Amino acid sequence: MGRQEGEQFVDMGRVVAEVIVQRSIVFTDCPQEQWIPINKNASHQMDRAGTVIRPQPSVTIRCAIQALPPPIIFWRFKGQPVATGSHYVTSNIGLTLFDPTEQDAGVYTVIAKQPTQTAVFDIRVSVFTQPWITYGPVIVGPYANSMVSGCEAYLQCLADGNPPPTIHWYHQRDPQTELQNLDPHKYFVNTNSRLGMLRVVRVHYPEDSGVYFCRALASVPHMYDGRKNAEAEAKLTVNVTLRPHLIPLTTMHQFVDVDLITETALSSCEESGIDLLPGGRLSDLEYAGDVVLLSEDPGKLQAFLESLNGSVAMSGMHFAPSKRKMLLHD
Repeated sequence: MGRQEGEQFVDMGRVVAEVIVQRSIVFTDCPQEQWIPINKNASHQMDRAGTVIRPQPSVTIRCAIQALPPPIIFWRFKGQPVATGSHYVTSNIGLTLFDPTEQDAGVYTVIAKQPTQTAVFDIRVSVFTQPWITYGPVIVGPYANSMVSGCEAYLQCLADGNPPPTIHWYHQRDPQTELQNLDPHKYFVNTNSRLGMLRVVRVHYPEDSGVYFCRALASVPHMYDGRKNAEAEAKLTVNVTLRPHLIPLTTMHQFVDVDLITETALSSCEESGIDLLPGGRLSDLEYAGDVVLLSEDPGKLQAFLESLNGSVAMSGMHFAPSKRKMLLHD
């Protein structure tokens, strides 16, 4: 193996590389909290020979693990190994229990062993006879149950039960379709063990007004036939309002530079031959209670007052001298 360079053939060496693929667990489905149904009042039947036949309902604690290479799975319950027999059967999807009772509640440990590593999962299992809602649901809405158009809003729903219920949100315009499915870019639902929060990214007026429904559902897995789900509902009427804004009633909301008007009046005073007391500067007049205009010519004084009133009126204000005094000189 090589290449030709002119009249010479250059031999190329061969390098053999060993590729090692890191093998590990690639997928797990082992919920840490699981509920299994039990039947306290199971009715016994008898066969023709008079032998009592006990029902053998089964439940499954789910724990599916995929890995390369496939791991060896061990189950332990309350620190003791779980052996396959009349009560337990292991499979690739989890641990199946036949005729479960209250004694089967507790912490199960799943051990997945591979040649180079070991993974351990703890699963807390609780039991229930029939699903039921123990609290709620109760909706906690925004202040005064109002939303503002164009803004973000939140609704909270509180509920509890056995097993813990899931929270589902609906609106009166389509009470059969969950809101996050109606518009996944606008509505988001976050649910933990007791709280289901609805987030509205941007409220719109008026379509987001109306009745919101919170439904709490304590359900039994589909694999258990003959059992009914528990469901409860709460509703809240929400009003969407427009965002508040100021409406100007007059032109007085425009900015007026009063100091500039006063400076203009002072300069006009000097040009008209009118004296000001207590001073001829703006700083002298800032804290003065009265301003006295002195002039030997009453006509000039009257003309100045009219000119000052006109300048002030152009800015939307009104000038009204409180007193007019005529000073007589000896």
